[in-house]
Amino acid sequence: TRLSAVLGKKDWMAGEITRIDFSICSLISWLFLQVPAFKSEFETLLKYQERFFALPELQNFFKSDRWFEYPVSYPQYAKWGGQKE
Repeated sequence: TRLSAVLGKKDWMAGEITRIDFSICSLISWLFLQVPAFKSEFETLLKYQERFFALPELQNFFKSDRWFEYPVSYPQYAKWGGQKE
């Protein structure tokens, strides 16, 4: 895919982690939820997602009550201040 090609062998889209990586990871999560077979088909994207979710700086957030894995919002539908359902 183009996304895999842009990522190439880099760990992050811009070479170092930026806010775009948060959006891209959200998009990848949505894609994997919609088509689980993509996980095996797009290994570069799976590894990218795994790196993101393994970031030590985010672990406290992931363990908090502010984090919820679902529902995943496709970025174009995401809204600031969203409510947990």
